[in-house]
This record gives sequence, C-alpha cells and structure tokens, in this order.
Amino acid sequence: MIPIYNDKLLEDTAEDWQEFNDILLEYRIAEIIQYVNQGPVLDVGCGNGEISAAIAETGILVHGIDPDETKIENATAIGNITFEVGDIETWEVPHLYNTVVCSHVLEHSVNPYTFLMACRDAIDINGRIVVTCPNALSLNKRIAETIGLSNSFKLSVTDIRQDHTVLFDRDRMRGLLVATGFEVIVERGIMLKPFSSAQMNKYLSAVWHDAFYEIGKDPGLIDYCSSLLMVGRKT
Repeated sequence: MIPIYNDKLLEDTAEDWQEFNDILLEYRIAEIIQYVNQGPVLDVGCGNGEISAAIAETGILVHGIDPDETKIENATAIGNITFEVGDIETWEVPHLYNTVVCSHVLEHSVNPYTFLMACRDAIDINGRIVVTCPNALSLNKRIAETIGLSNSFKLSVTDIRQDHTVLFDRDRMRGLLVATGFEVIVERGIMLKPFSSAQMNKYLSAVWHDAFYEIGKDPGLIDYCSSLLMVGRKT
C-alpha cells in the first residue's frame, strides 16, 4: 500500500525524492529539445548543465548561465557549449540569442515579471523562449489538497526546501508570458504524476514512469501534469 503524501514522508525519503527528480529532468529534456531548433541558445539558470549538454549534442551552440558558482564549476564546457556565472537580471548580454531556455527556474524568482523581461531582452527578433515550471494544480497536488494535506497555491515545506518563491498553474504562466511580450505558441504538460516524487520512485517501476509520461502528452491532461511547458514567440 502506498502511504499518504505528507511532508514527513518526503523528509524520510529524501533519496527517493532526488532520484525521481533526476528522472523527471530526463523527461523535461526530451520535451524541451523538441522546441529548440536553432541557435544560438541561452540556457538561463542552467544548473549543472544537463539541459545545455542535451541541446549541444544536437549540434546547436549553447551558452549557459547560473548565479550558483558551484553549479557552474560542476558543468562541463566542451565543444559548442560554454558556461559562466551570471544572473539574467544583471548579466550583460553579449549578443542576442535565437532561443532562451528557462527550465524550472521561474518559480525561484523574486520577481518573475522582471526576470522574464530580462530573458526577453536577450532574445533576437522572431526568437523564442522555452519555459518549464512545476504545476501548482498537478494531479498529486490536487489529491493532497482534496484529502486536506496541502493547499495548491500555498508554499509547502517541500517548496521552501527547494527555494521556490512563487507557484504557477497554466493560466498564471500563460498570463505572465503574454504580459512580458510573448505570444504563446505551444502549451504542453509533462508527466502525469499521481503521487509524490518519493512515492513514485519507491513504489513504481520505470515501466510505470514511462506510462505516466506518455499519458501526460494528452492535450486534455495538461492541467493535471507535474510540469508545464510553454513556448513563447517574442513580439
């Protein structure tokens, strides 16, 4: 039997939580690279460089920036990929980029509006931004709220632990992109996740993970997916 989601359970199963979030990253990468078809690309909040590396493997020139010096030190700059320490809101943009990728970064921003405006300023005419965020109305969060364990739009202990400052659902994410000068041309969900990350890793095998990922591609289930992906064209 799968135990009920709660913060103590996640605390006690931190290893499972991390392992499944690594799995989720692979699913995100598979979705993101579908919408990055021309360089140069700027990966904002690139972390350890996993997404940058996946894009670079397609032959596209990628530059990754992140304010965390340790993460940049862990990122490997090879061939057509480079990294540097930088915060998009204060970074001096050396040239314009065809595509800006911002994956699971926006929810960490103190001011998402100024953050996206800074991203927009780095994009060339007719360029695009590819954004992913955790979904505040994902299936597992809806279940937790229904049984009285959480509030979808209130930062949980897990959110705080991950340094999340703001939560997005589909409408909020789309509205922010439009408000910052983007035409939203793609909206997708990534991974239908009925349980917490720790529970998904501990009790379900890779076959189940892949099945929930495939089901999450259904356009009718976007609002229930674990993460949201949107592509915005600069206007």
